[in-house]
Amino acid sequence: MKKIGAGGSALRDSAIYFGAQLGARILNFVYFLILTQNLPIDEFGVLNYALSIVILLDIILDLGLSRHAMREISKKPELARAFVRRILPYKFAASTLVFLGFCGVVSFSDQTATYKAINILAALGLFFTSPAMLFENVLQAHHRFALISLAHIILSCVQFIVGVGLLLLGGSTIMISLTFALTYFIYAGIVAWGARTVLSDLPSKADYGALVRSIPSSFPYLVSAIVIMLAIRAEFVVLGFFGSKEDLAVFGMATKIVEASLLLPMAFTTVMSPRFSMAHGRTRKDLPRIYYNGLEMILLLAIPLNLAAIMFVPLAQDVLGTGEYDAVDDVLYITFLGFTAASAFLYNTAVLFGAVNQTKPLLILGSLVVVQIAINIVLQAQYGMWGAAVAFVVFMAIAAIGTTVSIAMIYVNWRGIGLALAAPAIGAGVAAILLTVFGLGTVALIGTIAIYAAVVWTFRRTFPTRVTTLDLNFGVEEATPSIQ
Repeated sequence: MKKIGAGGSALRDSAIYFGAQLGARILNFVYFLILTQNLPIDEFGVLNYALSIVILLDIILDLGLSRHAMREISKKPELARAFVRRILPYKFAASTLVFLGFCGVVSFSDQTATYKAINILAALGLFFTSPAMLFENVLQAHHRFALISLAHIILSCVQFIVGVGLLLLGGSTIMISLTFALTYFIYAGIVAWGARTVLSDLPSKADYGALVRSIPSSFPYLVSAIVIMLAIRAEFVVLGFFGSKEDLAVFGMATKIVEASLLLPMAFTTVMSPRFSMAHGRTRKDLPRIYYNGLEMILLLAIPLNLAAIMFVPLAQDVLGTGEYDAVDDVLYITFLGFTAASAFLYNTAVLFGAVNQTKPLLILGSLVVVQIAINIVLQAQYGMWGAAVAFVVFMAIAAIGTTVSIAMIYVNWRGIGLALAAPAIGAGVAAILLTVFGLGTVALIGTIAIYAAVVWTFRRTFPTRVTTLDLNFGVEEATPSIQ
């Protein structure tokens, strides 16, 4: 028998996934910076918004089936082929119907012909991202994070090379929109090949009966997936109803920067998801211990990352330049106030994702979706883009506190959470005092990060019984061998 996590710890998987994602996100971010300098600001805003809507549609048509499959396969790897057999045919059919419906809505809208073309061509990506979502979740369940990371790197490289090449040839926003859709074919091909190596071969016969039976179990994962997507993009999506095309361009770039800064917390959450799925089905002591350790770790990382992100805000403004994008820095200063809370919230969703009984997580996350949309409508109707930035901070505080309290009441206990919060809270308190006294200058931020690290290290060494062990492995034997 092997121990879960032996030979493949959460930190190692996180490092692989984060390193590759970092490279891919940096290249993607550079590409978007190039687009801001070469495309009309209104058309860039429409393109950025269309890509976000496509992501939301992809999540909705998935119905949570891919995440449900990941959870079940992580516990019983031999089920992978059965889940692909029941879900893959549906994916192709649903992508076609959603694409046709989207085209109909766009065609009858009052947008210009150029805006319509940008939207419709971007939506073509659904035919590739939809099956790719299933294959990626199968690979996650088998801990194939290296292959997933490689697929993301190749996708970013191809999009960059093809897109920049088109711009050099005088390509329009419409052509750029088409390249986003078509390059997803390469990404889908890589993860499909990876899934085939796990499954031996891809099933050729559909199982629609099993698909229908899976929907009640997968629905909570749909709600959870929507929550995670909206956690970062809800403000941007709602802004499409209250802001101008230029506002979409500015806030869209700010959202890109926030997403990039949250990469490590999101990578850590992704790697922890299958572990929480297994923990929920095992002894009661495993889930609380892993949750406490992971919560402390995510907060210890998020606070200095938050400070570093603030430090680089002026650089982002310098790269974008003044003029059309000169409001980006102020938007970022506001939204980064919610960075640490966002990290904790994303981590907590992994715990809720993995629960065997999804009734309570569904109520929690569903309520949060309603709250988030309501906050955005109220603030954006009054303050537009600035209301969107404030809404992000307000919601993340509510979501982080709400999900932590819910997890404490349902799955764990307050003493363990207190241990997890002790060192990060003391470090954050010291950092807040220093920033209040010395401001947000580069030297002050660097010094604050260094002092924060020293305070946390000293506290953990001085009071070892007041903190967690930062151990994310199970330490219990598996019922079935893990697949590396």
